[in-house]
Amino acid sequence: MPVLGLGPKPREEFRDAIAPLVTHLDQAFGADRTFWSSNYPMDKPNISLPDNVWALRQILGDRFDENRMLRDNARRVYRISAK
Repeated sequence: MPVLGLGPKPREEFRDAIAPLVTHLDQAFGADRTFWSSNYPMDKPNISLPDNVWALRQILGDRFDENRMLRDNARRVYRISAK
């Protein structure tokens, strides 16, 4: 995450660094037009996938819809059929 000025840091610092970006995205596009992605495995030295998702849950709280953000919206946008 060099763009954010981060290297390996505690997940709380990661959460705090991305919170303004995630909040803006959520306010601008809403739950039906947002999905999560990562730069994994390139970001593996900086943050684990579970900690990345943890940060989203912490930032969005009740607005975090795991099914939509982690699966359904991407399937719809990329026209991927569920098997």
